[in-house]
Amino acid sequence: MTLLSVRAAAIPTGLQFFEIEKATTLRESLVLIASFAVRPCTGALFVLIITWQMGIAALGVGGAIAMALGTAVITIAVGMGASVLRNSMLAGFANSPRAALLAAVVELTSGGFVAMLAVGLFLRAL
Repeated sequence: MTLLSVRAAAIPTGLQFFEIEKATTLRESLVLIASFAVRPCTGALFVLIITWQMGIAALGVGGAIAMALGTAVITIAVGMGASVLRNSMLAGFANSPRAALLAAVVELTSGGFVAMLAVGLFLRAL
């Protein structure tokens, strides 16, 4: 399985990676982003239903908005951080034959760190 097929398989809307690359104009990119953003969050729906049943629907709406903003802030921060770190770490090795190896090591190390963090949080929750 190639990296391209892994990336395409990870996209939940059924779009293929080459279809995403076709978005060349700002309008096409915004429509693509909106198509991912429209899907409702299951957790937010749960909060809305529970608070509606409890008679505090306004708090549920506030909670859903807070969840959305928190998710957006974290997603943007992680994306920007990953982009900056990747570009700065690999800038000196761009023309080196070991650039691909270094990129793989950095990605595997950071992925392992995230996995260890997730396992630790899971075990702590038990």
